Amino acid sequence: GAQFLLTRTLLLPLRLQAHHLQLLHRLHGKEYDRALDSFHRHFDSMRAAAAPAAGGAAAVAADAARSLTPWADINLARLHLTFGQREQALQCIKEAVRSAQQHSDDECLAYSLLWLSHAHDGYGADAWGRPPPDGAPEAPETAAAAQADPTALLHRCLARAHELDLRELAALAAQALAIRATVHERPAAPQPHT
Repeated sequence: GAQFLLTRTLLLPLRLQAHHLQLLHRLHGKEYDRALDSFHRHFDSMRAAAAPAAGGAAAVAADAARSLTPWADINLARLHLTFGQREQALQCIKEAVRSAQQHSDDECLAYSLLWLSHAHDGYGADAWGRPPPDGAPEAPETAAAAQADPTALLHRCLARAHELDLRELAALAAQALAIRATVHERPAAPQPHT
């Protein structure tokens, strides 16, 4: 009993790392089904790790596991974006926002802005700040699309990152804004001399 729990607790970080490395490997190899399986294994292990860390109280352990949900949704959105599944990614981000709001997780909400901008801006994790590939369908112009302006989302993300002192997120948002400025901002055409 106690020896099993001790062994499990000592080996759990290694298992978490192994599942995370498998996930990264499968994302890089563009193996969707295997990446999705590794994703589920990774977050299942994280939930299992959160339960003993919560002190064993059932309600506390359940809340600790639920607090991982918005982060799992953000990472699932990233997986979908890697495979060009923009609509599924947007659904995951919306769910992450809802769950993060329930848990008052301001950090996750700030990261959600970053990934929401990427989802509205491109067609995958490799499309940070780049326009959609040639021949890709254009998003319909609607009021919701206008509200989801990637540049505006990135500015909001950068502001929240500074408010929350999230330096890595601030750097990512600033980088994405710089890429957008160089890729999307075209210089005015030279005027002919008369």
